[in-house]
Amino acid sequence: MPKKLKIDSLNADLSAISNLLKFAESANDKIGQIQYKYRKMELEEKISALESTPTHNASIALYFGGKPVIGSAGISAAFAGKTIHSFQNIISNVYASYSGDRMNDTIKGEKGKLPFLDESKLMVTTITKGSFGFILDEIDNENTLTNTNLSNVVDEVANILVDTSSNEESFFYDVVARINSRTFSAVKEFFVTLEKNSATLRVVEDNKDFYLNEEAIHRAKIRTEASISEEKKIELKGTLIGVLPIHRKFELVLENNGQLIYGGMTSSALKQYMDFEQQGISMKENKIHALCYQKTIESLTAEPKSVYTIYYISLEQPNLLT
Repeated sequence: MPKKLKIDSLNADLSAISNLLKFAESANDKIGQIQYKYRKMELEEKISALESTPTHNASIALYFGGKPVIGSAGISAAFAGKTIHSFQNIISNVYASYSGDRMNDTIKGEKGKLPFLDESKLMVTTITKGSFGFILDEIDNENTLTNTNLSNVVDEVANILVDTSSNEESFFYDVVARINSRTFSAVKEFFVTLEKNSATLRVVEDNKDFYLNEEAIHRAKIRTEASISEEKKIELKGTLIGVLPIHRKFELVLENNGQLIYGGMTSSALKQYMDFEQQGISMKENKIHALCYQKTIESLTAEPKSVYTIYYISLEQPNLLT
């Protein structure tokens, strides 16, 4: 179960006990005061311990609303099965790309059986209280001291869902830049299923809690219906304006026409950038050469848009596109 849900549950209990303690104090109930103070202290200690203890395994809660759901009584079995399967498909695709394509900076895995299916599996462990939904957990790696690969992937999938449906269209372009076409198709299938069934979605992780209403889901569905060109490799030359290492993003003014472009960076490109910085060589405000993956988004509602992901960066011109 996501840590946030555990803390929220304990805080609800704490609020109820605090009210009972106030009532006991107003009624001069000495025994009640002792009992409630002890219980209050117990809850505060549990909350403090949870807040200070990092969690490393993947855990996410999906709450559904709308037509497929009847309050907290039940949910359409057909809808639930298809949606959970679709969500797991996104997880498996992102896991495969993190473990294969993008980590090795190659373009593979667009067809055929996905690798790492067993490693990317989540288990439905609990039905959520209140609004109907499911808690999905990673069962293995119980004693890990750092975030598991699956935990990082689940966090990225949550980002993909919220960015694809965001009011800011640039967030969607960032998603297109960092996922492959197979993952894009899986995201599309997920939002098509939600809209087709007039459903809403709330997603809760350890440090995330967001709600996608019907408008946000429709926006995401329309965006994912866009045509994405095959990824190709190009060379860019220009002046590097800025880099955000945590988010692996860059801004670059092109040498040939002065156009400002931005996009993502692979892990290896970011390492190349950081190596220069650690040597005291700043790439910012300097002319650089970069090898990039380029995709073009063609939508019925907007002009074509190109997105870029740098996979090689240098102050010297690369010899060839490899």
